[in-house]
Amino acid sequence: MALTAPVQADLTFTSAPRDSAEKEAQSFSGGDLLTKATGQKVRFLHGDNYLVYQSEMRKGTYDIVFDGPHFVSWRMTKLQHVPLVKFPGNLDSWWLSRKPAPR
Repeated sequence: MALTAPVQADLTFTSAPRDSAEKEAQSFSGGDLLTKATGQKVRFLHGDNYLVYQSEMRKGTYDIVFDGPHFVSWRMTKLQHVPLVKFPGNLDSWWLSRKPAPR
């Protein structure tokens, strides 16, 4: 009878879908750095759109997520996720609209 250590599954890394799968994979090619840091294989998984991204998030498909503050807040509230890293600084938003026509 032989005893073996359990096989560890790959960790799945993702970010909110903003570009094509190819561009996102290039932007987030940090899987090698994350693999080195964690000792486990980390692969990037692109969500095709926000519905897929949110659905897979709820299923627990992703292990590591790189998100903006609005998504982090939602995940903390809805999924009890805990942020590991916070970047310094503020996130500024700009809203543009047309000047209303005179009445």
